[in-house]
Amino acid sequence: MPEQLEELKNKATQEKKEADEKYGAAENEIQNIKRRRTGLEQQEHIQKRVTNFIKKDRKLDKKREEFNIWLKETGIAFEVWIEQTGSNPRQRGNANYRFSTGLRMYDFITGKYRGLSEVEEAAVAFGMDLKEVRKDQARKEENYKKQSLEVGKDVRFPSEKVRQRIEDRRKKFTKMVRDNLNE
Repeated sequence: MPEQLEELKNKATQEKKEADEKYGAAENEIQNIKRRRTGLEQQEHIQKRVTNFIKKDRKLDKKREEFNIWLKETGIAFEVWIEQTGSNPRQRGNANYRFSTGLRMYDFITGKYRGLSEVEEAAVAFGMDLKEVRKDQARKEENYKKQSLEVGKDVRFPSEKVRQRIEDRRKKFTKMVRDNLNE
C-alpha cells in the first residue's frame, strides 16, 4: 500500500507542477495584454515613428533597416502608386499619387508579395467590430488557402490577363471622366 501512496503523491506533485506552469504562463499573457497599446495609442505611436523616420532617419542606412524591420514585425505595409499623366516624367505636376496602408498579402503558392489587405482599415472607418472582422477574415483566409492549394494558384488574385483587362477598363473610364470634365 505505501508504494501506491508514493506513486499517487508523485503523480499529484507532477500535476501541481504542470498547473503552476500553466498559471504562470497565463499570468505572463495577461501582463503582455495589459502592456499593449490601445488603438488610439498605437495609432499615435505609429504616426510619431513614421514622421520621425521621414524627417530625421530616412537617409541613414541603419535607421532605414530598423524601420523596415519594424514595419515587417508590425505587419504594416505602404504602397505608393505613381501614374504619369504628362509627357515629361521629370515634372512633379505630371503625376497622380495614391497612397495605401494595410497588412501585407502574400501568394499562398509562391510566397510572393501580392499587395495590401485594407479590410481592417475599412472596418475601422465604418465602425465595425474589429475582433469580429479579424475572426471572419481568418476563416476566409483559411478557405482561400484550401481552395488555392486544390487549384494550384492563389484564387484571391486574378490572372495577369484578367488584371490587364481590369486596368484597361479603369484607364478607359478615367479618360472618359476627364474628357467629360474638360468639355
